[in-house]
Amino acid sequence: MRPGVAAREIHAAAVEVIERHGWESPFLHRTGRAIGYSDWDSNIELSDDSTAEIESNMLVTVEPGIYVPGIGGARFGDTVLVTEAGREVLTPFDLGRDI
Repeated sequence: MRPGVAAREIHAAAVEVIERHGWESPFLHRTGRAIGYSDWDSNIELSDDSTAEIESNMLVTVEPGIYVPGIGGARFGDTVLVTEAGREVLTPFDLGRDI
């Protein structure tokens, strides 16, 4: 994630990683979204149909989920600040990374 990257490319990368690990069509919706001043900015989503481009100083969530019909699902989210040089993950822990 860095300035100039299309939001749909970030979503596609998340889908590729999840599918490479054996999960098929795991998504119910987007990989993440921009965080706005009060809650969230619905105009910027990390999804396959997004036309947004990532810009410096955006604050976004990255929270892809895996869902298994009839069983349930899991989502782990990170908050990421987009910087001129790329990104800074603001989430202060690695919860779920070993799962």
